Formats: sequence, C-alpha cells, structure tokens
Amino acid sequence: NELEKLQYFAYASWAYLRVGAAYTYYFREKYEQKKALPHYEKALQLAQLSESESDIIRVYDYIGEHYLTIGDFKKGIYYLKLAEKMLLINKNQSLLPTVYSSLASCNLQINNTKLAEEYYRLATNKLQSPIYDFAVGYQIYVGHIYLVNASSFFLKRKEFKKSLNYGLKGISTIEEFIKMFG
Repeated sequence: NELEKLQYFAYASWAYLRVGAAYTYYFREKYEQKKALPHYEKALQLAQLSESESDIIRVYDYIGEHYLTIGDFKKGIYYLKLAEKMLLINKNQSLLPTVYSSLASCNLQINNTKLAEEYYRLATNKLQSPIYDFAVGYQIYVGHIYLVNASSFFLKRKEFKKSLNYGLKGISTIEEFIKMFG
C-alpha cells in the first residue's frame, strides 16, 4: 500500500504478485488457491499503471501459471498467450522459456499433445540459446514445470510407463538442483 501511495507501481505490482504466488503454491486446496486471483488482478492493474511491458508480461505469466496449477487450462493458455504475444515483440525475451513450458503443460492437459511438444521444444531451444546464457537453476525450474505436468497427465491416462519416465526425469532435475544449490 505504501508503494502504491508513492506511485512505485512496478514494485507494488511485484508485491501483489508474491502474495498471489503464496496462495497459488503454498495452499493445496482450490478454494484457498483461488484467493490468489484478486492479488493477481491488482498486480496487473498496477503493472499497467507502471507502463512497464516487462511487469505486465510477468503478471500474465503468473496468472497463466496460476490457472495451470488449479487445473483451468484454457484460462491458463489465454493468459500465457497474452504474455507470449508481448514477449515476441519485446527485446527482452527472457521469460519465454517459462511461458512456453507452461503453455506446453496446459496444452498437454487438454490432450493437444502435438502443440505441447512444440512448445516444450521452443522452451528447450530458448533455454539453450547462448544469447541469454540462462542460469542453470532457471533452466532446471523451467524443465521441471513441464516434467511434473507431463507425469501427472500420463498418470491420469493410466499410461504408467510414460508417467514414471517423466516423474523420474523430474526427480533427477530436483536432485541436480539440490546438488548445485543445497
């Protein structure tokens, strides 16, 4: 609230995003996770006031990932596509891997496997681009978004071998992260 009063809209937006993320990722009950939405909406309003494309893109990404987390994949795709559209014309495309991985996950969950594979390929290619030199921790995080969702998807379809393969890859990324960062 103080940041808003001082008209530091970008910082205030970030604060609201973090509150929304706490509801999205800390709580497992959907009724609790849905409490994130007013915070994300406020973050979007403030990001728009800041006129910072990067902050607006970040909010769309968070909202898209929120909908992915609560299982509303079509809404997730909607917000992630807004982020993607802005990123593709923005000189800083550093959030594209996250957006692509989340789009891959959402599309997979609605049985659009070809598009899911394409988005995952785009995420992987962007992560490996020497232009950005992404930190290893970020690369692991982005990969993990898709791996955990792919494992869940195939488990629901009772394709246990595929689910296990994705799950084991996800576990290995976590183990790699722990080795590197503790």
